Amino acid sequence: MNLFKRIFRFYYEGFLNMPKWGKQAWAIIIVKGILIFVLVRFIFFPNFLNKNFETDEERGEYVLEQLTNKNTDNDTIKH
Repeated sequence: MNLFKRIFRFYYEGFLNMPKWGKQAWAIIIVKGILIFVLVRFIFFPNFLNKNFETDEERGEYVLEQLTNKNTDNDTIKH
């Protein structure tokens, strides 16, 4: 446990002693990271199940069907 405490203290003191421009740079990096996460999450990964099905039962049936049905196009290996 002492190792984790020393590692935490190392980074904590480093951020406390960082110049003003360094703290501003980290703030910009964090804000950009959050914005990128939000944009990617909502634009590229919409909630397909909530949008297309009304009840949990319908969602469950759809997921089960997708997991258990085999795709017949990939059953044969072409040489």
